Order: sequence, then structure tokens, then C-alpha cells
Amino acid sequence: MNSKNLDNPSQRGDNCIVGFGKHKSLTYLQLAETQSEYIKWIFEQDFFSTAYPTLYSYLCKRGLKPRHIKSEKSHREIQALFTQKSVMWGLLGWIFSDEKLNFEIEKTEFEDLSNADIAIDVRVTDDDGSRVDKLLGTNITNHTILVEIKPRVGNDYPDVLLQMRKQLYSYKMYNNYENRKITQVLVLKRYKGDIPIETVRKIFGDIEVVFLKELLSDDDDE
Repeated sequence: MNSKNLDNPSQRGDNCIVGFGKHKSLTYLQLAETQSEYIKWIFEQDFFSTAYPTLYSYLCKRGLKPRHIKSEKSHREIQALFTQKSVMWGLLGWIFSDEKLNFEIEKTEFEDLSNADIAIDVRVTDDDGSRVDKLLGTNITNHTILVEIKPRVGNDYPDVLLQMRKQLYSYKMYNNYENRKITQVLVLKRYKGDIPIETVRKIFGDIEVVFLKELLSDDDDE
């Protein structure tokens, strides 16, 4: 046995088999040495670090993690931004888009039972009682906003859409939504897909798609 190889963390998994995807038959070493474009792609997928931590760690130890990935906020870091009032109010202002409406946040729940990253219960009112129906298309003043956070979205957007449809179904199973309007919002940091983001917004239909930077003030840390 070559003990020298065991002392090098990047060599310990050389002969492990990838076991998934189009390169599932390759060893970790073969993947690292021959599939640079695939490695760049897989590091950009949100599932990689959690679904395949051994391969993720192996490639990182070989210095193959792309530099732009290192500087991006993680899912948890973006979620934590919504503990700041300015970011939360930025979200509500973006959704309801009218300064004359009044918002009262009744409850905020992170990691809701529906698997939404954030569930926000909001009461929406206005001074003379006429604008809510006119601007929102409903006289319901109780709203729930289900927020899904993605640091990056690309050609996997159909999977994200399906995930959010399932969240809505789950929310209705666990909650009484009578006389309550439900709005789903996808908050993303970066979009890198083959079709324009405006086309993605049309495909998502009644699910709002918003970039994180649109919710932040100049004082917030993006």
C-alpha cells in the first residue's frame, strides 16, 4: 500500500466511481482530468454540494471549484437577508407595487411545512377602502406569500417550477386558505439559461420571478 497517497486528501477518492449522470461510469480522477466543462456546469447546480458531498469535496480539494462560485451567496445567506426589515419591505413593495397600500406582517415562518423557504402572512389595507380591490383584483385583505430562494437558475427552471407547484399544493393541504390570497415568489440571485428571463417569467405564469438585487436598498448587502 502506498501510504504517501493516503496522506494526500485529493488522491483518496481517485478510484471512486461518479455513479450518476452522463459520466456515471468514470472514476473521480477520470472526471477531474477529462471533463472540465461538465465540472463547471455541475458546480453551478444547487443540488451538487448536498446531493454528492464526497465528489464535491474531492473536486474542491483538487482546486477545480470555479472562482465565480466561491464569491456567490449561498442559499442560507440569501434566506438570512429576509430577517432584515428593509429586505422584507422591499419584497412586499415589489409584489404590491403601490405606496398607498398599508402592509402589516402578521407572521413570518422560515422553512414552512409546504417546503417554501419563507412563508409570510400579510394583511393589506388602504386608507379609504377602495384601492385594494382595484389594484389587486380582489377584496381579500389577508395574503400569504410563499418564497422560494435560488442562488442560481438556468436550464433547470422546469424543475424549479414543478417544485413550486408542489409547494402550493402542500400549503393548501396544511392550511386553511379560505378568504386568503396566496402569492408565490421565486427570488433568484442569478439567471443563466438558454432562453430569455422574460420568457421564463411567462412560463411561470402566476408565480412572480424577481431578482434579489431588485429587493435590496443601497444599504443592504447583496
